[in-house]
Amino acid sequence: MKKENKTELIAELAEKFENASSLYLTDFSGINVQKMEQLRIKFRESNSDFKVVKNTLAKLALNKAGYTVNLDKYLQGPTGIAFGYADAVAPAKVISDFLKEKDNDKLQVKICVIDKQLFEASKIGDIAKMPSKKDLLGQLMGLFNSPMQNVVMLLNTPMQNLVGILETLKDKKAA
Repeated sequence: MKKENKTELIAELAEKFENASSLYLTDFSGINVQKMEQLRIKFRESNSDFKVVKNTLAKLALNKAGYTVNLDKYLQGPTGIAFGYADAVAPAKVISDFLKEKDNDKLQVKICVIDKQLFEASKIGDIAKMPSKKDLLGQLMGLFNSPMQNVVMLLNTPMQNLVGILETLKDKKAA
């Protein structure tokens, strides 16, 4: 590979590392081309990205991106990196679903990095079960909204009672 191409690839990878909220380093040894293409399609459908990289170029890109987490011991052997952008959990769901399918057990997760925190490969199933960021925000907004609704209903109840009493008095005087 020419030096200019390597420089471009390192810059592209560094940008991906900077923009990614999660990384999933995998070993794809033994997976055929057809299965890899299916996996890439699933990543694209989940707004994630999967890239097979040379370990030395990945290390250079991580340094260029100013990545503080040391991933050197995981960047050995064949490495494919799944990048999660808006939804950090989406790649974990893709990987977990892929591993559940028949004959896909050759894909091995080396390490998971979410918001620059390392999680063991064994946690991929737990991470995949987590709700997406969008779902969590919706739940949080529901929690914030619920007490406010209760306060409004509490404040409206005496007013409704007062209106009911005034209506009753009006009816008695009219009769």
